[in-house]
Amino acid sequence: MVSSCTHKYLFVAGVFRSGTSMLYASLNQHPAIALMYEPELQSHDLPQRFFLHEKWLENANAWGKFLFRHGFPTYPKEAAEDFRCPEDFYKAYARRNQAVYGGEKSPTLQTYLPQLVQRFPDAKIITISRNPAAVFRSIQQAGKSTPWFARRYMLERVLYGEERLLQDSIVLQNKGHHILHLTYEDFTTNPEAECRRACSYLGLAFEERMTTLENAELAPVSNSPIHTRLHSQKISPSEFMPPDLSSEWLDMLDAHWQRTRECLSRLSSGERPIPAMAPPAARIQPALRKGRCLHYCRRWRRFLHHLLPAEFIRVYRSAKEIALSSKCIQTEK
Repeated sequence: MVSSCTHKYLFVAGVFRSGTSMLYASLNQHPAIALMYEPELQSHDLPQRFFLHEKWLENANAWGKFLFRHGFPTYPKEAAEDFRCPEDFYKAYARRNQAVYGGEKSPTLQTYLPQLVQRFPDAKIITISRNPAAVFRSIQQAGKSTPWFARRYMLERVLYGEERLLQDSIVLQNKGHHILHLTYEDFTTNPEAECRRACSYLGLAFEERMTTLENAELAPVSNSPIHTRLHSQKISPSEFMPPDLSSEWLDMLDAHWQRTRECLSRLSSGERPIPAMAPPAARIQPALRKGRCLHYCRRWRRFLHHLLPAEFIRVYRSAKEIALSSKCIQTEK
């Protein structure tokens, strides 16, 4: 059984394609940090509370095979004997790596900050944000090889995720919970300065190797083409190329990013209370509403999937991947 000794918790949140994986790899270069890579354990928390533990763990593993990727017993029923909740996995993974901080990095955490703080009051949270135009360009490129990114309304999902992250951060920080906010642009341009900020926030001594991805532990990360930069062993900015959008949308996204940067500046200042954000531009608001609707549909769909046998989930996800892959090939042609 996992020991009950005290461990510190750390979570990394941000929308997909915003640099969360690179930040995860950099942080894990520190010997005191051992984050799990996208087990998405917090997004399975509600089913865990309502259903039998064995079923929760089996279905959660069916989504992303996190047990295998992190070296835990690959059969959920076997793992259930020693791991009763997400905390047990975080502690065991940190202990195996002789680390102080355990937790996870996952884009799904962008909408779970209040739940994280409620469940882990003393947890440290680091967020990373990126210009939404650059994020969408990265999504369009990733969609050519990875079906998940080829879905419709991806920009709406990005905009809502970032908006929710900022709004929740304002509320939590006004309640006294300190969150560290980074941007992809600053992190990749000056990794040493941003890593020093992270170490100061975590109360750790700075480690030089955090500024490079050389010899980084990437076993839990897939070898998908979308992680090419992650396996390059360097932390460096990517050349900005505008996404395939109209000039009107590009201008709106640029203004929206400036609004985000202003909010991040206030969040990182010591001034309290942090004022509410100015409302987003009228042309952006329909996209945010669409993104919110997609988020809650996905959240409840995942909840309902826990009513089904884990084998059905595995078959369903495999079939969906094949269908999306075929769609990607047809689009390329």
